Amino acid sequence: MRHGFIHQGNGYDAAMVSLDLALLYLKAGRTAEVKPLAAEMHTLFGAQEIHREAAAALLLFQEAAEREALTAEWVEDLTAYLKRARENPELRFLHREPPSPPQRSQGLP
Repeated sequence: MRHGFIHQGNGYDAAMVSLDLALLYLKAGRTAEVKPLAAEMHTLFGAQEIHREAAAALLLFQEAAEREALTAEWVEDLTAYLKRARENPELRFLHREPPSPPQRSQGLP
């Protein structure tokens, strides 16, 4: 489905499908697989004319994916926002930045 949207030149819908896939990966604990999706989505949305707030929200998504700091709840909020913002470019993304990734415990000597 994603590739069909890409071939049709519909980057916005392709990116929305990618967000759904990212959510599935997060729920399955496959956080590393979200990174390439985030990079691809930035390109897909970048090909569209999106407003500044949506672009800023996507940048937060991409940065958090790189840090493996995304949560399913945050991605659900972003998805809902982008669906609403598509019809209302004045809409602001009010969700805070995703949490920091969990600290990996250091083994004691």
